[in-house]
Amino acid sequence: MRITVKLFATYREIMGTSVLELDIPDGSNTRSLLAILKQKNKNAPTDYAIVALNSEYVGENAIIKDGDEVAIIPPVSGGQHDTHNQ
Repeated sequence: MRITVKLFATYREIMGTSVLELDIPDGSNTRSLLAILKQKNKNAPTDYAIVALNSEYVGENAIIKDGDEVAIIPPVSGGQHDTHNQ
C-alpha cells in the first residue's frame, strides 16, 4: 500500500526531505513504519517520535491504511525559563 509521510523539524533534516511517498506492507502499524524509516536512515525517527495519522495523534500500534498520511514529529523538550533578567 502507498502512504505519504510528512517529516518535521530535525527528522526533515535527517531524512533530507519533508515528504516521502512510501510503499509499505499491508497491515503495517506506526511502529513498523518507524522501523522502515530506520532501515532507510540509521538516524531516522526513533521510538520517541510523536506520530499523527491523518491529523490525529496516535500510539505505536495504530494501523496504517492505503492512502493514509502520517506525520512524524520529534519529541519537544522544554527549556528552562530564565527569571534572572526580568
